[in-house]
Amino acid sequence: MKRFAFIGTKGGVGTSILASLVSYELAQNKKNVLLIEAENHGDLSYIFGAEIRKTLREALSSFKKDKKFRGEYIYPYSSYPSKLHLIFSKTGENWDKEYEMVPPFLKKVENDYEYVIFDCGHIVDEKVLNFLDITDTIFVVLKNDFLSIAQSKNLREVFKLRYYPPQKIEFIINSYKEEGIPLNEIEEIIEKEALFILPEDESVNQIVDLGFDAGKDKLSSVFKEKIKEICKFIEGEIKREDILRKRKETKKDFFSIFRRKKKEEKEVKEEEKKEEIIDERKEKLMEKAKIEIEEKLEEVPHEIKGLIHAHIIKEMTLSGELSATVDSPAQKEEIRKKVERLIIEKLDEFDIPFPTQEVRKKFVEDMIKEILGLGPLEDLLADPEITEIMVNAVDKIYVEKRGKIYLTDRKFFNETQLRLVIERIVSPIGRRVDEANPLCDARLPDGSRVNITLPPVSIDGPTITIRKFRKEPFSYQDLINFGSIADFMVEFLKACVIAKKNIIVAGGTGSGKTTLLNVLSSFIPEDERIVTVEDTAELRLQQPHVVRLEARPPNIEGKGEITIRDLVKNCLRMRPDRIIVGECRGGEALDMLQAMNTGHEGSLTTVHANSPRDTLSRLETMVLMAGTELPVSAIRNYIASAIDFIVFTQRMRDGKRRVTKISEITGMEGNIITMQDIFYFKQEGVSEKGEIIGKFVGAGIRPKVHEEFEIKGLKIPQDIYYKGVEEKVW
Repeated sequence: MKRFAFIGTKGGVGTSILASLVSYELAQNKKNVLLIEAENHGDLSYIFGAEIRKTLREALSSFKKDKKFRGEYIYPYSSYPSKLHLIFSKTGENWDKEYEMVPPFLKKVENDYEYVIFDCGHIVDEKVLNFLDITDTIFVVLKNDFLSIAQSKNLREVFKLRYYPPQKIEFIINSYKEEGIPLNEIEEIIEKEALFILPEDESVNQIVDLGFDAGKDKLSSVFKEKIKEICKFIEGEIKREDILRKRKETKKDFFSIFRRKKKEEKEVKEEEKKEEIIDERKEKLMEKAKIEIEEKLEEVPHEIKGLIHAHIIKEMTLSGELSATVDSPAQKEEIRKKVERLIIEKLDEFDIPFPTQEVRKKFVEDMIKEILGLGPLEDLLADPEITEIMVNAVDKIYVEKRGKIYLTDRKFFNETQLRLVIERIVSPIGRRVDEANPLCDARLPDGSRVNITLPPVSIDGPTITIRKFRKEPFSYQDLINFGSIADFMVEFLKACVIAKKNIIVAGGTGSGKTTLLNVLSSFIPEDERIVTVEDTAELRLQQPHVVRLEARPPNIEGKGEITIRDLVKNCLRMRPDRIIVGECRGGEALDMLQAMNTGHEGSLTTVHANSPRDTLSRLETMVLMAGTELPVSAIRNYIASAIDFIVFTQRMRDGKRRVTKISEITGMEGNIITMQDIFYFKQEGVSEKGEIIGKFVGAGIRPKVHEEFEIKGLKIPQDIYYKGVEEKVW
C-alpha cells in the first residue's frame, strides 16, 4: 500500500478537487484506491454529493470493535462495484487524538487497497501532521499568486522542523496564469523545481457546482493529460527526471524555432542527436550516483557531517556562541535551536537523499551532539554497558564492555573537533591543558574520570581516557549478583568498617578498586563526619555529613598547586571521624599512616599493587618518597600497626572483576610484616566460553579481629571463615 497526501498552501488552490481527480483516475486504471478526507471542512462530501453517515473520526474510534466497519464508514464512489472508496470528515468535528489510530487502521485495510490518498486541506495542525508523517509523498498544491507563494515558505519551515526529507515533498502549481509570478521566481522561493504545472481551466470550478460525475467530463484535454501524468508518477511509470526533462525539451523546442530556420536540416538533426546523447549520459550518471549514495548512505553522511560541522563551528565560534562557560538553560536552548536551523539549511543545500524522515531526524540530532556535545563520545557515554572509553586517535576509539576492549566505528571528523571536545571537558572545572601542560586529569558532570594527553607527550595526537561511573553507584548486592564477591565476605567487611578497622583496597588498573571503596564507604554510620581526599573527585558517598577535597594543579605561572599530601595534612585539622583517600600514589602514604596511627581509625584508601604482599612493599616505597630518612624497620612497624586489612581486587582473564583475597595484617616477626588470608577466590577451571569457574571460600582461619567483633556487639558467625573448607580446625 502506497500513501500520498495533497495539502494546499491556502484555501481555494484546488487541493480537494485534485485529490479527487487523481483518485478517480487511478481507479479508472483498475487500481484499488481509498480516498481519505484528513481535513475538517467536509469538501469531499460536496464534491461527490454524498450524504455522510459515519466519519473518519468515528471509524478510527471503533474499527477494532466493529467487524462491519467497511459498510458503515467506507463509501464506494458509486452504487455499482467500484475501485474507488471514500472516507469523509464533518466540518467542525472535534478530535481527541483519534488520529493516533491511523497506522493500525491502515494496517487493517492494507490488503484491500493499493493506494491511499489523504486530502489534507490547507490548515496544518497536529492531526494533519500525523497523516503527513506516514505519507510516502506529499504533494503541495499552490497557485502562482503572492499569498500562496508566501504561505509555501511557512509550510516548508514546518516540514523542516518535522525532519521531512526534501525528496518526500513535491510541488504542484495549479491554475498557472501568465500574468502571475513567473515559474523561475516561484522555484527560487520554494527551493525546488515544481514537478507539475497545471494550466488554468474554468471547468475545474464546475465540479463542485455540477457534481463530480458531470464536472469531470467538462475539463479540458490538457488538464486531463496533466492529471494522468500525476497518476503515472504515482504508479511509478515515469520518474521525476523524465517529467522535468520533458518540460525543458518543450521549452527548448519553442525558443529554437527561429534558430532552426537559419540552420540546415542536417545540422539541426546532429544538434538534437548530440543533446539526446548528453541527456542520456546525464541521466545514467545521475541514476548511478543515486544508487551509490543509497548504497553508501552510512559513509556519505560522515563526509557531509565534516563539512557541516566545520561551517557551523566557524560561524558560531566567530560569534562567541560556543563558549564553554554558557550556563543559562535558556541560552543553551537558544544556541541549540540556532544550530538545528543551520544544520537543516545545510542539508537542504547538499540535498542528501535520506530514505525516511526518521533517518533525517536522527542525522540532525547526531549533528547537534557533534557540535554542542562531546561528538562521537555522546552515545558511548550514554551506553550503560560501556565502562571505559579510550580515544587513541581521531579515527581510533576503543571501549571496554564486560572487561573486554573493542574497537568502535566512531570517529572524529578531524583533530580540531577532538581538541574542541577536550576544551569542553576541562573548561567547566577550571583545568587547563595545552602544549605547556600536556597532561590533565579531569572529570565529567556525572563524575566520570577523564585523563587527557596532548602532543608532544602523545606522539600520534591528543588522547582521551574516560573511566565511566554509573548514575547510581553499585551497591554491595550488585557486586554479589555480578559474582565479584560473596555475601559472607560482604558481611565480614561490613563488620570491619563498623568496627573502625583501617582497610586498604589494592589491585591493578581497572580492577574495581574505586567501586569497592564506594561500597565499603556505604557501611560507615551516618552520624560520623567523613572527609574525602582525591586527585580527581570520583567517590560518591551517600552519607549526609561528607566533606570532599580535591587536589589542584599549578596555574600557568607554575604556582597555586595543592597536592594530595597537602590535603591529607589539612583534613587532620577538620575533625574527621573517617578519612578516605581516593588513591595513595606518593608521599601522602606517610601522612595517611600517621592519621591511622593517631586516632583516626576506620580510614580507607586504595593502592595500585599486584598482590596483598606487594601492597606492603608499595607502601614502604611511597613512605620513602615523602623524603623522610626513616629506617625500613621503622616504616614496616608503622605499616603493621596502622593497617588492619588488605582487600585485593583483580580483573581476571574473562573480563570479570573479583575480590580475590581479603588478608589480615597480624603484626611483625623480626623484620617481616606478617599477614594471613581470611578469604580468597578459588579458581577451579575455565568454561568453553572462556569464563573462569571458581568459588569464594574461607581460608579456615579465624581472624584476630573476631574477638573485637564480639566485644562491640557485632554478631559474625564463625562458620563464615570455613566456607568451602572440608576440615575445620578450631
